[in-house]
Amino acid sequence: MASKSLPELLFSSRFILAFSHTERRTPRGPHTTQSQRRIPRMSVTLYWNKICPFVQRAWITLIEKRVAFELVYVPLSGGTPAWYAEINPRATVPTLKHGDRIVFESNLIAQYVDDTFDPKQSLFPGSAYDRHRVRFFLEQVGEFVGSAYGFLSDRAGKDEFEANVKNLEKLLAEQSPSGPFFLGDTFSLADIALVPFLDRFRHTLFAFVDGYDIFASAPRLKALHAAATLRPSVFQTNQSGAFYIDAYKGYVSGGPVEPTKRPLKLYTNGNCPFCERVKIALALKGIVVDEVEIDLADPPAWYAADINPRGTVPALALGDGRIVHESNLIVAYFDEEYAAEEGKPALVPTDGLARYQQNLFLEAASGLVGAGYGLLFGKGADEKRAALQEAARPVEDLLAQQSAGPFFFGAEPSLADLSVLTHLVRFSASLPEFGNGYALFTEFPRLGALVKAAREHPVIGKVLKEPEAYLAIIRARIAKSA
Repeated sequence: MASKSLPELLFSSRFILAFSHTERRTPRGPHTTQSQRRIPRMSVTLYWNKICPFVQRAWITLIEKRVAFELVYVPLSGGTPAWYAEINPRATVPTLKHGDRIVFESNLIAQYVDDTFDPKQSLFPGSAYDRHRVRFFLEQVGEFVGSAYGFLSDRAGKDEFEANVKNLEKLLAEQSPSGPFFLGDTFSLADIALVPFLDRFRHTLFAFVDGYDIFASAPRLKALHAAATLRPSVFQTNQSGAFYIDAYKGYVSGGPVEPTKRPLKLYTNGNCPFCERVKIALALKGIVVDEVEIDLADPPAWYAADINPRGTVPALALGDGRIVHESNLIVAYFDEEYAAEEGKPALVPTDGLARYQQNLFLEAASGLVGAGYGLLFGKGADEKRAALQEAARPVEDLLAQQSAGPFFFGAEPSLADLSVLTHLVRFSASLPEFGNGYALFTEFPRLGALVKAAREHPVIGKVLKEPEAYLAIIRARIAKSA
């Protein structure tokens, strides 16, 4: 791919395979012995710098082919070391040394490694036509890479970049609609050529181009990337998003800049009470985010690979690519990050005593939540009802001791209320049918007053669903577990 306008990372545009001697080929006839055909064992060295995506191509290939090799670090700033210029006069990385053979260029190194080591487990498999398609795809990847660097350095390159993304998406869909890789289930040199750049540009374009998502209109590219990151060869050679963002600052137009503030992204599920807790907090703070719905019954592979390895929601992606997990912690993050902005209520107290009182309530609320779902979904109604009564009592007492209500700290809601509220509205809707008619809110009126106040609140009331909707959610869950 062309690279003259780009420093350091775009290393070369010519494909050259250099040998320090002419290879003597052993004839394969009926009298050729196995020992004559055996490839002599020679040491393998990869001259390497982890900042370089072209290096990662060769690195992945060596791991996939189970080659024993040595990594030798090559600095890419401050001039080429004299010792490396003797090995590679062009001063590019990667360079592969196999015995006394010197091999240049990432795609050619990958092809050489695939041909030389364990040819039966080829990364360039299939029919002659399939191999033609791979070669053609490699050329298109080169166009994509050049346009991506162009877009990163100048936003005027957006149209060209998106045209290249669309082209790759089309080629992937034509070759294998279900994927996940270019050749379907087979991981090949086509994928190895592309994956290092997908991983870099998904982070850097997001960070430097207002939260740009390279996968927004490219589900096949997203599926390929997600599947590739689960492979040990890719997982071991990938770097963190923060590493890529720092390394690529120099490519941004105008020189190094810090990532600008960009839209927050909340990964959520419409049926989840923990996600609803965060949505209420966002509404109270007046914060707008982009929402991404995650199907918890069949979560996409990229979610666990890229966002939350545990596969749970909610998760919040910050503008610089960092991820915040767990609903209460997300609410606390918002409260600290936006505490100074006028008109936004504090949800977490700053006073030491008040913070202690809230934390004490959060512990008690956790027990109430568990006991409530225990009665709805468990067996032994009398035992479960008693457990819920026992768990609800300290929550009721703490509400009464703390203030006259209707919320924990009085007239305004806080994290303490949100920690239990989204569960209480579900209990209110479903206990009459699935809790043997247990009147939880009659026995514990402060809990009932909290739910009533929340529904009447001008902000919270707009986020909460109608009771029938919560009942439908609980019915579906009970039916699924039956």
